[in-house]
Amino acid sequence: MGQEQIIAALIVVALIGPGITIAGITGFGGMVITLAAGSLLYSLDEISAAALLANLVVSAYVLGSDLHHVNRPVIFRLIVPFMVPGVLAGIFLREMLIPLPAMLGIFLLLIVPYRFYRERMDLSSGIEKEADNRSMHERGHHAARSIAGRLWTASAGFVQGWMNTGGPLLVYGLARAGLSPRSFRATLMAIWTVINTGIMISHVISGEFGRPQLYQMAFVIPTLPLFYGIGNYLHHRIPTRQFNSVIYGLLTLMGLFLVIRSIT
Repeated sequence: MGQEQIIAALIVVALIGPGITIAGITGFGGMVITLAAGSLLYSLDEISAAALLANLVVSAYVLGSDLHHVNRPVIFRLIVPFMVPGVLAGIFLREMLIPLPAMLGIFLLLIVPYRFYRERMDLSSGIEKEADNRSMHERGHHAARSIAGRLWTASAGFVQGWMNTGGPLLVYGLARAGLSPRSFRATLMAIWTVINTGIMISHVISGEFGRPQLYQMAFVIPTLPLFYGIGNYLHHRIPTRQFNSVIYGLLTLMGLFLVIRSIT
């Protein structure tokens, strides 16, 4: 491996590392952070395959260690019956629609800060929700029966099939489902593991993940325990009440990235 390849691999480590830390905290956002920073130096195709594999390794690890925290009612009664048909509809209608990621970005920039503002106002005015003592299983059933939850999930699937950017809508929908931070992260990791495995296979088949990416991963993989360990440490120390604030902040960054990407 030449000096230029080593330098390039170290740059990729510096780009992927913060994203892995973010994913360790919340269960999402790693790819967006990496691609937002990486797009300043590389094309998205050059950085996305290596970033995807790194996030897939981490999501599979978290899923294995936190499998009992995955909310199965959310997976099998909300994600599968509503998101999957949405994805198929988005793929089927893709050729008839204009892919405008800026539309989703603007939506996030409007709705997410508003949601955050409302929650802050409720707290400052002393209007706090009563403690939710239901089990995670019961909360999952409630989320799966929610009309709003079903609409958000179906919309996320449709946008995923249409523009491959449905994740923010899914995250926003689940953020309103009342799951604990650990259950929220584990459930998302289960979804990302399945979706990203399929995408990774397509990268390998299309040749987008080849020898250069393998060289990069030789440097990236040994650093994953460090970056994920930092994120996991912070995950267990963020108060539950503030967890949604972190989520809304990342979704706002996602919206900004989608708008910038669509006009550059």
